[in-house]
Amino acid sequence: MLFLQLWPSAPPGVFYALALLSSLAGNLLLTGSLTNVLIAERADRMGARITFAEHARAGVPIAIISIGFAVFWLAFTQTLPVLPER
Repeated sequence: MLFLQLWPSAPPGVFYALALLSSLAGNLLLTGSLTNVLIAERADRMGARITFAEHARAGVPIAIISIGFAVFWLAFTQTLPVLPER
């Protein structure tokens, strides 16, 4: 993994946070996750076209709120180290 080459001694909480936050970030834009694209294609076939801008209108605020809550929760449970250890 490229991440391990950049930070070989990362605490385990960092990997948990990386997995959680990258999953939530997939909701940000229409092309952020395969599920978003598949749902948009299915909706288009059913006559309900979802544009990039329409998805972003809902996806951006939802992603920002969910990522903000996740960072707060990770810091509150001390899973994600907010400050580096000395």
